[in-house]
Amino acid sequence: GGYHVAKGQPLVLLFTQLHRDPKVWGDDAEEFRPERMLDGKFEALPPNAWKPFGNGKRACIGRGFAIQEALLALAIILSTTKPVAICTASYEGKPCDNAKDFVDAISAMDAATAPIKPKLCIAGLYNAPFEEYALADLS
Repeated sequence: GGYHVAKGQPLVLLFTQLHRDPKVWGDDAEEFRPERMLDGKFEALPPNAWKPFGNGKRACIGRGFAIQEALLALAIILSTTKPVAICTASYEGKPCDNAKDFVDAISAMDAATAPIKPKLCIAGLYNAPFEEYALADLS
């Protein structure tokens, strides 16, 4: 990083600032943009640029618990609800190209327990109002 730190000198990192570094995340580092983690962009980040649970001796002791809770919540949601595909609307207002494949994959997972008739829901970008388009059986 270009800084000289003497041996034995204490060093404190502010992880909140680490996750807002414009050199890593761009000029809009303060904005919530989850697409930064998609399409190989997450893997392309510099080493140690993303530390949501901290690191070393001061790492979050609840990391494993948080991950287990997230998986448990997802399992409960998937086992008690009918799947719904959510994708962003295209510029023409039509479904994304992969929506049918996504619905087919989810439907196949639950085919042994009950027949599912999924609906395709198209959400507008970020703060746009949610619109629902009920389509015929997609599978």
